[in-house]
Amino acid sequence: MNTLVPECDLLTVEELVSTKLSFRPFFRLLKEYAMSSEGILKRIYEEVLNQLEQYPELQEPIYDTQLLQKYPEVLSLLKTVIFPLLSENDKEIFALSYPFHIRFFYYSEAFEDVFIDKDSGRILVKEPEHIQKLNSTKLHLAYKWILGKYYGIKVDMNEEVPYSFFNKKTGLLTHYIIKPDKRFLDVNYIGTEPLPKLESGLVCDGKNEIIDLETLQRLLPLSQFEFEGFGLITVKDVTAETCLHEMKNIVLRMPSEKEEASYSALSETIKVLLGTANIQVNLIPYLRLNDTYVNAHEYHRGTMFITPPVSSIYHEEFQKAYDKFLQYPHVVFIPNLLNEETSIAGYLIEQGFKSYLMYPIQSQDRMLGVLEIASSGVSELTHESLNKINSVLPILEQALDYHIKNFDDKIERLIKQKFTSLQPSVEWKFNEVAWEYLKNRATTKQPMGNVVFEKVYPLYGAIDIRNSSIERNKALQQDFMEQLMLIHETLEVLRKEFVLPLLDELSFKNDGFIQKISEGILPDEEMNINFYFEEEIQPIFKHLQGEKGKSSEAIAAYFAKTEPFHQHIFTHRNAFEDSLTKINATINNFLEEEREILQEAYPNYFEKYKTDGVEYNIYIGQSIAPNKPFNPLYLKNLRLWQLISMAKVVKMTEDLIPQLPVPLHTTQLILIHSNPIDISFRKDERRFDTEGAYNLRYEIMKKRIDKALVKNTGERLTQPGKIAMVYANHKDAEEYVSYITYLQSKNILSGKVEHLELEEMQGVYGLKALRVEV
Repeated sequence: MNTLVPECDLLTVEELVSTKLSFRPFFRLLKEYAMSSEGILKRIYEEVLNQLEQYPELQEPIYDTQLLQKYPEVLSLLKTVIFPLLSENDKEIFALSYPFHIRFFYYSEAFEDVFIDKDSGRILVKEPEHIQKLNSTKLHLAYKWILGKYYGIKVDMNEEVPYSFFNKKTGLLTHYIIKPDKRFLDVNYIGTEPLPKLESGLVCDGKNEIIDLETLQRLLPLSQFEFEGFGLITVKDVTAETCLHEMKNIVLRMPSEKEEASYSALSETIKVLLGTANIQVNLIPYLRLNDTYVNAHEYHRGTMFITPPVSSIYHEEFQKAYDKFLQYPHVVFIPNLLNEETSIAGYLIEQGFKSYLMYPIQSQDRMLGVLEIASSGVSELTHESLNKINSVLPILEQALDYHIKNFDDKIERLIKQKFTSLQPSVEWKFNEVAWEYLKNRATTKQPMGNVVFEKVYPLYGAIDIRNSSIERNKALQQDFMEQLMLIHETLEVLRKEFVLPLLDELSFKNDGFIQKISEGILPDEEMNINFYFEEEIQPIFKHLQGEKGKSSEAIAAYFAKTEPFHQHIFTHRNAFEDSLTKINATINNFLEEEREILQEAYPNYFEKYKTDGVEYNIYIGQSIAPNKPFNPLYLKNLRLWQLISMAKVVKMTEDLIPQLPVPLHTTQLILIHSNPIDISFRKDERRFDTEGAYNLRYEIMKKRIDKALVKNTGERLTQPGKIAMVYANHKDAEEYVSYITYLQSKNILSGKVEHLELEEMQGVYGLKALRVEV
């Protein structure tokens, strides 16, 4: 057996340490064991000593490395004594080395397979961090043994050295623990001066750890000590334990990382665990919505079994197998797909796979997901692979459970954001009220209390579509006129082919409708015309459609334009609604993003609702966030934001006009109200409303001011391209005037500030307004 050395010469500790390869410490230890043992064990030790004593040259320090090769029987005897059990297991990793050197003169076959480069015949120690770690450990071990023998100090340290490198066969990272054994080593002081006394503080009295290694090296240089004997190291493969630890960390990091990245990291770690890179791993969560499994496409893109293409000839059979798997989850393990004659195996082979494993992951009676593993090599997946997967199942369960809960939370948050008035900023109050009800209902039997927030500051804003009713009626008029003209043309064709007085009567009625709507449409006329389309025109056209000739072609042309919209033409109304939808979607998305940003400054309740445009209420105050001190600066910040956001809305909607089928403009309105109000949750309408008669005036103003007129002019207060701010108290306006001046300096607002008085409105009078151009 050749002496092994590393591929590099950077192990500086070896240069500091004086060493002798010798069996004397081993012989001495054997004699101690023989003296302290009894019976057959004593006789074994004595027999080994008798055998070894036949080679007196081995009881002296060995300087010739070739000498050991002359005594293979001695090395075998050495192995038998040191490894009485390990020698029976060729998978155990161990080696005997020169003292404090990475030079091995005897080692197991497993050690050779793992650590020896077959090409160079040298030890695989390539990574600098491995060298540094080994140096540090050897240095600490040397002083631990010196302090123990000469100063009686028992140093507490972990002697195990973690060691990882990329396996040449698999290309994957493998992890080991190297454990040195000092029983066959002895340390001797060879200095000329007496050993110095050690100062306090070099070794921690509490933990007995070396805390000042540099001073220790200066006081006790290693050159003054000699280590004699041979080293023994045992190596344990801890790849499985390391993978388990790494997977736990991946799961712990999942809240702060993207889910797809976490799943990818788990898949790569499973490859390391199984010891083969020649596999594809998919960890797929099973998400349930309304007791039905739903697909999360971002995690199904790479699957082999779960989602074959719909166009595939295997799709139907796969779907049946998938449904059966969901109903009766079981492990699908096919080590050699080439031996299978099913179409499923055929499909997997077409994808380039030769072995396949599908492992259901369950928690109690609930399906969490599935682990899929496929390999391009035959029998690369074995029963040992199954055992390794079993060892990490609890971690995979945690990962899938987190993903499922995260999915459920996303659905719940989305529902709260999009479909209910309940928001995180006020949810705590609902929780309190619900808890009070549950806590006391057994004794008091009182109805559930109401959710009230006192002394909150309101902010109201409205973005409306200018002349939306007029534009909607105009679109209706154009659609009706187009359809009536189409009916007129069709009736002209029919009257030439059929002698039916009813057609003349319909033509007369049709011309009458054309005359009436040319100047506008009244509500009752809209109903009459719709009835005329659906109950008079459609039946007779349907009846005559089967006749041959020009009449059939004319009727077919009519239905081609009206049937897609339930016998109506909607061209202009659809164009209007598309324009309205685009504007509202743009505003709504903008406000959604802004709402999230505003919550970071100070929690507030932000409620928006759609009319023809978008309106919103914001409430802010100490009662909404009792654990965070409220300061008026948060209110001022919101008011400034309100002006800035309205200016942004003007710009966004104006930029949209070229993209709109119908050019529509928006108006912007703010109600300034400086006094705090109380709000409560109305269970019947499931929204917040003002509380008390005093606060009722605020609600009335909100409902009236959108139609406000400038006093003595008849002009609407709200105008496209401008922001109108309504107020009742002059002090309320002063703050906004300063904001306007600031935004004018930033070229966000322009022009002069208009100070306006408003006409009296029902229940509201004495209001004033500011108006400024964007």
